[in-house]
Amino acid sequence: MIFFTEYEGEKVSISAHTGPAGYGLVFGIIVIFTLTAPGSVLSSAFLPGYKMPLMCISIILLAACVAPAILMTTQSFDPYFLLNCTDYTESITNCAADFGGMLASDVAANNANDFVECAGWRVGNPIVLCSSTAASILPQFGLFQSLALTLMSNVVFTSAPNKSYASDVLIPSLSAGGASCTGNSCNFSFVRNLYGESLGYMVLGGICLLVLGIGIVCVSVFPPRFMINMKHRIGGSFKGCKRNSGKGIDASMIEIKELEEVDEERKVVTSLMQSIVTQPMSTEPMNSAASNAPPVLSYSSRNANKESLPPVLMHKLRKEYPSLGGAPAKVALNSLDLHVERGRVLGLLGKNGAGKTTALKILAGMHDSSGGIGLVAGFDVEAERLDVYKNLGNCPQFDCVWDNQSVRRHLEFYARLKGLENPAKAAKEMAVAVGLGEKDVYTRKAASLSGGMRRRLSIAVSLLGSPNVLFLDE
Repeated sequence: MIFFTEYEGEKVSISAHTGPAGYGLVFGIIVIFTLTAPGSVLSSAFLPGYKMPLMCISIILLAACVAPAILMTTQSFDPYFLLNCTDYTESITNCAADFGGMLASDVAANNANDFVECAGWRVGNPIVLCSSTAASILPQFGLFQSLALTLMSNVVFTSAPNKSYASDVLIPSLSAGGASCTGNSCNFSFVRNLYGESLGYMVLGGICLLVLGIGIVCVSVFPPRFMINMKHRIGGSFKGCKRNSGKGIDASMIEIKELEEVDEERKVVTSLMQSIVTQPMSTEPMNSAASNAPPVLSYSSRNANKESLPPVLMHKLRKEYPSLGGAPAKVALNSLDLHVERGRVLGLLGKNGAGKTTALKILAGMHDSSGGIGLVAGFDVEAERLDVYKNLGNCPQFDCVWDNQSVRRHLEFYARLKGLENPAKAAKEMAVAVGLGEKDVYTRKAASLSGGMRRRLSIAVSLLGSPNVLFLDE
């Protein structure tokens, strides 16, 4: 906006443009948008699957980010929108008045706030000024809308050819007239009110997302009975369609035939357990009613026969995760009978979810079993874990190392943890044994080790102290 006035006998032109506010408004946007994050996370984290929800959420966020630009572009070509916006401007401000030719003192006397608001409306972007703040109820949209309002929250005045007129005469006069001004700029009150409304709608949107997220969490983690029944019915209908199309096989129609080796192993384990349990164990298959009787370990009999027991012995070992929210219980390990003789190496093979890692974690004392007996070096993994730890070396599936510690510090720490007399010597000997004994490697931090070297470090840790039993998980 440009208007002219007389000052000290010289004609001075006054121009205005919108400018950004301070960091306070931007910080407010950051705080409010952060408060909306929990609802956004909860409303999407528990959706079924992981690829499709992430894709859908990404598309929604992309659309929310692009929506302001699309809206502004379409509205800029709409003459009715611009006309209505102009009429709206004149209806709420005194822009119909002609401020041209008026002295600064006259501007202050004729309501400085109207002058500032009119200047802001005339130089501001009508698309941003006339857009509805209710769209900010979607926090992603509100983020961009509030940022756009922040960039237009001040009206900056300049003068020519007398450059000091705006800051020395006009701005003090506007301040004296009731306008909020500092330097050569004044607050654009209308935009700042829109900014407050936009943040308010963002808070409302965050609350709605939080309620929606809590509802999704409750339904996903603690589903009501009718939803579980509905899920089973829908899943059953799809299975029926798959069977009818001939492209799938019903698992219930498949007869699983047990191998002879499995039955022989069960009989061997049962014979080993006969002398150390309080009651004889049946050799019936694990899916029979007789196999449901829980075995009870007799510690006195176990102590008398400990030397004859194999290093690893599992009898009817079971792990069952309880039902949650009406969902059926999840059986991860179903009545496992297995023994490993001294001096033998046994590899567990099976598909994902077969229970291999679960069995090893139970024997290593990392998980509690739901039933059955597990013995490591003759000690009960449930009641004698300290003795189990003394006789066990465990290399878990994922490396348990500290990135900021060296190979030497790792091995010496675990050597002390295992109570070795000379931790430094034991650590060095073990590092040499696994190929990590060179000086530059031995003192290197774990973060700079390759994947293979990190695996060697985990194996070295499990071998410290010459354990009687060694577990190597993948």
